[in-house]
Amino acid sequence: MNSLQLSPKQLQEICHDFTNKPNGINTLLSIMLNSLMKAERKDFLVSNHCHGNKANGYRSLRGLGIGEQIELAIPRDRLGQFKPLLLEVMREQQDMLNELCFELYANGLTTRQIEGITENIYGKKLSKSAVSRITESLYEDMKAFRERPLEPHYPIIYLDATYVKTKRETVSSEAYYVVLGVKLDKTREVLGIYNAPTESAALGTASAKT
Repeated sequence: MNSLQLSPKQLQEICHDFTNKPNGINTLLSIMLNSLMKAERKDFLVSNHCHGNKANGYRSLRGLGIGEQIELAIPRDRLGQFKPLLLEVMREQQDMLNELCFELYANGLTTRQIEGITENIYGKKLSKSAVSRITESLYEDMKAFRERPLEPHYPIIYLDATYVKTKRETVSSEAYYVVLGVKLDKTREVLGIYNAPTESAALGTASAKT
């Protein structure tokens, strides 16, 4: 198969447009938050047997990301009774959500580990059964994200790294890399996320080959 060649001018235009768009870290954060809210609504509709109530699309909301705002899709229900608890958590614990987002997508976690992260997010705001149901939905979204088909060719591969305070035996700043591919229509796609204690060219090279 012949790969499509772009002129230097086209590549320059793509790079210029791409670097002025939201970064990959925020793209990933948006995916996680939207997945959690969608799972919340699903659990709400199952737990509250209101006759005639069902999912009713989404409304857009700008939320605080890392360094800039991100686009969120807030789920709605037909009767207007559903309010995502995650919005309250976002106002109270934005730093924690950022860290948990990286942990979710940078590591191949088991369902039990994901449930632990979900419990950290919602605390005592939800019952254990609700946390389990939301975990199941979040796990399916993560699985679909990891297994989705990728484009056969990306003219540009872009590495976006940020440091996040991460709790292990101690609290330290660790580098998280998001690998993004720029498609021919100039849109970006998250290809993967990798964690390393320090930012290194070696990791960047390995990530690009993955």
